[in-house]
Amino acid sequence: MVEQRAQDILAACEGLPVTEYFAGETIIEEGSVGDLLYLLIEGQVEVVKGDTVVSRVAEPGAVFGEISALLERPTTASVKAASKARFYCLKSAGSTLVRHPVLALHTAQVLALRLANATEVLATVEQGDDKKDDGQFGIVDQVMDSLFDQDRWSK
Repeated sequence: MVEQRAQDILAACEGLPVTEYFAGETIIEEGSVGDLLYLLIEGQVEVVKGDTVVSRVAEPGAVFGEISALLERPTTASVKAASKARFYCLKSAGSTLVRHPVLALHTAQVLALRLANATEVLATVEQGDDKKDDGQFGIVDQVMDSLFDQDRWSK
């Protein structure tokens, strides 16, 4: 089902500009601001925070650059090609998503999944804290509170 959904999303992108990167090339630089949204067609990328690879992604339809493109904020990580990789490149991401509701829904689903995964990890870490000392795991409480702070997201 996931593979079929990826095929449907990529089919909906046909005709949009395609950009190709070679292994080792930086696609998105951590801290940069832009209005481009990238959808992976094929290849593998690494998401890098500082000097640490935090994930490797090879799923067609994966979305990158959404924080900067949709919130006009600096990107939180770099994305680098781990192999030759091709992307659909959506310029003016907000208005492109308005014109392509299938892509907007896909992007929302990807973001919801990432949020669910992050929330689950944070909740697991917090539940494992028997002492509840504010030193080691106090930051988890702060992150969990910020995830559910509606005033923060309405700005």
